[in-house]
Amino acid sequence: MKKIIIAALFAVGAVFALSAEDSVDVSVVRGVKYPAGVDAPTGVWHDAKWDADWEFATNSIVLKKDGKVIYDFTNTAENFKASAGLSGLTVTFDCSETGRSYKFVKPISLNADLDMTIDRNDVPAKDPNKHYETKITWNK
Repeated sequence: MKKIIIAALFAVGAVFALSAEDSVDVSVVRGVKYPAGVDAPTGVWHDAKWDADWEFATNSIVLKKDGKVIYDFTNTAENFKASAGLSGLTVTFDCSETGRSYKFVKPISLNADLDMTIDRNDVPAKDPNKHYETKITWNK
């Protein structure tokens, strides 16, 4: 039931943003800062392949495994961008320290899961490990 309520809040937030205009888009050069009018996804989402948790808070994004911080993107995220549009809520950022670009999409639906895409910037375009795409499931 809690997942349905969270998913409904995401859907309502996206619909509200769309009713004001086609998209709400804010970019931040460094750090994690969500714009007014775009509700930040908060909670924990699990990446089953790596058995790791992505923890989103109002002004932070932290990757954890077994409860221990693997990486804290709060002050190292670059080109942070949050937007709400027809595809749902999208959060993107780069991190030069990890050599990766990250994209999280919460589609407009009652499901609380996120679509996650990670692109490595430190390998050639044809490398099979260049692009990673998966659905991460909402935990709490």
